[in-house]
Amino acid sequence: MVQVPSVLIGVRAAIGPGLLFGALLIPRWAIVLLAAIGFVSDVLDGMIARRLGVATQRIRVADSLADACFYGCAAAAVWRLEPGIVRAFSIPLLVALGALLATYAVDVIKYGRPAPYHSWMAKLWNVSLFCAFVGVVLLRRGVVLWPAVAICLIGCAEGIAMTCVIDRWTYDVPTLWHALRLRSSSRRGE
Repeated sequence: MVQVPSVLIGVRAAIGPGLLFGALLIPRWAIVLLAAIGFVSDVLDGMIARRLGVATQRIRVADSLADACFYGCAAAAVWRLEPGIVRAFSIPLLVALGALLATYAVDVIKYGRPAPYHSWMAKLWNVSLFCAFVGVVLLRRGVVLWPAVAICLIGCAEGIAMTCVIDRWTYDVPTLWHALRLRSSSRRGE
């Protein structure tokens, strides 16, 4: 049972390339079904890991890497399926990508590695990404990208702020408020 989170992480990591390679080979509904399985695995792996008491640093870092693979491949699949929509929204998408890269850069500069905070805003962003994916792939509408871009920018700003206030690398910090409390407790020696 303790291997379930690792299996879910592995499934999501494997589905990512499946989305990309399947983008031109399988029907759009099947691509969305694959993405839904990946999204559900993303929701469940952390919950199950925490419930089983196996939400270790290794698991949380692997989860973040699987997320990057899955959502990166999903973005590339959208590009293959709807290049016109991607071109039409290239500026906001590039701004969001720049914000993500800035967040990773701040983490690496401060800690030497990315910080897998798995914040509530990051979870909301994952939901918005899945909704945007479905909207672009099935409905062929780019307007569904706006909420995902906005939530990404807010989440990146929060992530950078969290890294600025947390003294040492950690994982699973839900909000900036929690980060501030973590800093206060570490400075008091708790």
